[in-house]
Amino acid sequence: MNSVGYAFPTTGIFTGWEHKNLNDGGIYRYQGGDPSNSLVNWLLVGGELSSDPDTSSWGVSQQGAQWYNTTEQQWKGWDGSQIVLVG
Repeated sequence: MNSVGYAFPTTGIFTGWEHKNLNDGGIYRYQGGDPSNSLVNWLLVGGELSSDPDTSSWGVSQQGAQWYNTTEQQWKGWDGSQIVLVG
């Protein structure tokens, strides 16, 4: 883990940087591009979220994202076009 906080870091980071977001409990990996665009340029790679993330801007670049939905007690992921159950 490279950083922890309520906001995504926007300076001094590199591709592969991992950030624990204290707002939602997710662990995200920076994929390049504008780091301030968290919906497109960060990949959700783990963590416990109380609800599914906003996937309205997600696409193939978020394929492989996964998280644990604590409300539904279910591991979920993104297959490149939709939320899927994992395991």
